[in-house]
Amino acid sequence: MIDYHCHILPGLDDGSRDVAESIEMATLLVDAGFSCVHCTPHCISNVYDISVEQVRGAVTELQHVLINAGIPLQLKPGMEYYVDDQFFERLDNLQTLGDSNLLLFEISPTGNFNMLRRAVFQLRQRGLIPLLAHPERYPNLMSARRSVGFLRRFMQHKPQIDSGYFGKFPSVVEEIISAGCFFQGNIGSFSGVYGQDVLCTAKTHRDQGHYQYFGSDGHRPGHLKRSLRGLELLHVGIDKVIT
Repeated sequence: MIDYHCHILPGLDDGSRDVAESIEMATLLVDAGFSCVHCTPHCISNVYDISVEQVRGAVTELQHVLINAGIPLQLKPGMEYYVDDQFFERLDNLQTLGDSNLLLFEISPTGNFNMLRRAVFQLRQRGLIPLLAHPERYPNLMSARRSVGFLRRFMQHKPQIDSGYFGKFPSVVEEIISAGCFFQGNIGSFSGVYGQDVLCTAKTHRDQGHYQYFGSDGHRPGHLKRSLRGLELLHVGIDKVIT
């Protein structure tokens, strides 16, 4: 299996803090059945101003460490780009996922849809495939949130809301999919790491065939371990998209 989103590189962002944690994360991934992971530290202006060269160098260094430790996990470079005004200044020097033309990006939970549309358009114009990280986690891309809140208040006996209540997404979801945007789902979303609303939304994306790729989005060993439990719940079509 291949992990398309993981913060395993040490000391670059809010992910792994040191090499020891990276080794622990690599071991967890191998034990879960992964043979390859895309290392995707955050790239956020004025927060994590990480260069393509830094990422590639860090991947090379950590790969040597894993080889020496006898851990059979292939590392590939990547980035998780935050879409803001500064993102569009980086378009001529982007790090895709490995040697593919997939460009992993995230948006603000309250970000405007026009910037999202612009990012998808600009990336497609450059021959890249925009890959939106964890679409199930953005409140403004969820559906029926008010209805679910209402149902939870008056159906206290029901432990979780069925994913059918999330059947209709905002129109921008279909719009960017039609424009050529791919979706990357977080495995942890299926184990409830991010809560029930995200879990239900993730199930609906899966059931509607919106996901092309999955990733752990692992940040620390403990978080990664909890997230990987989602593999047990993620059954529909997973072999086609993570192998």
